[in-house]
Amino acid sequence: QVSGTSGCNRYAGSFSRTGESLSFAAPMASSMMACEAPQMALERRFLDALAGVDGFVLASDGHLVLLRAGRPVTLASPAGERTLTVRVGGVFESGGSDDEALWLPLAAVQALAGRPGAVSLVQARVDGGSAQVERAASRLQRGGGMAALPLHALSATEQGLLDRMRRLMLLVTLAALVAGALSAYGTLTDLALERRREIALLKAIGAPRRRIVGRFLAESLAIGLTGGVLGWLIGAGFALFIGRQVFHAALRLQPGVPPLVVALAVLTALVAAAGPIRLALAVEPAGALREDG
Repeated sequence: QVSGTSGCNRYAGSFSRTGESLSFAAPMASSMMACEAPQMALERRFLDALAGVDGFVLASDGHLVLLRAGRPVTLASPAGERTLTVRVGGVFESGGSDDEALWLPLAAVQALAGRPGAVSLVQARVDGGSAQVERAASRLQRGGGMAALPLHALSATEQGLLDRMRRLMLLVTLAALVAGALSAYGTLTDLALERRREIALLKAIGAPRRRIVGRFLAESLAIGLTGGVLGWLIGAGFALFIGRQVFHAALRLQPGVPPLVVALAVLTALVAAAGPIRLALAVEPAGALREDG
């Protein structure tokens, strides 16, 4: 919740923050005091500006600076002798430390700092392993005046964490497939036991085996399709929620994942149907009809 005074009336409302994105619910609830016309006009402009906020940054002095795409923002050098006015193009969200920075053209930043042509930091990506990174760093430092700091140690740590997460997710996926297969197996087995008399009658009148097999395969296909679609929808919803609430990043769903998920679910259901089909084919018409009779 956010609350305060807009000059004449007090206001209160809710806000939403994701990374460096910030938005306020509109309209805000406010008191209904009547003030002079200029003060009321200023209050209306303030509330309208608050409703259009879509980002924020923290200034060096600790003040909160609210941003709105398309609106100008004036930046000043530390001593205040130089200023730069830019327009906010949008709010950048990557889920990392880049969200806390202002991204400006290099020439504009050099002019604001009063150091044209100067560069304090350059980041570069080197293809290959640690040996290529070390050779590139040594070449950069050969002439002096430049310090190269390889980040391969950090990258190796992140890669190790990523590999462990992939193995964990693989185990979770395998466990989910086994659980789904057992569930489909139990469901189809119950159907086979409940339909013993029906299966016995089909066999007694000479129904071919493929008809019985086809019915179970159709039911397992329906189970696999339903489970695959619902599983993907629930999983995608949780992934988007966790990505935004935990990592403060917007995830992009891959179009190739849903067909793969549905295909795995259908294949799992079809494999699980093998046992119930064998159980159904093993039904003896005379014995099953005598028991039910």
